[in-house]
Amino acid sequence: KGAKAPQAAGRIHTDFERGFIMAEVMKFDDFKNEGSEAAVK
Repeated sequence: KGAKAPQAAGRIHTDFERGFIMAEVMKFDDFKNEGSEAAVK
């Protein structure tokens, strides 16, 4: 909690941190209410 996306990815696997480009984030409640990632966008 509180980490930037690349550092959080690095906790899973160091290659994720080194090759990280970007993260697309959304609130879970928005995803749940809209039903899909495309609908939230």
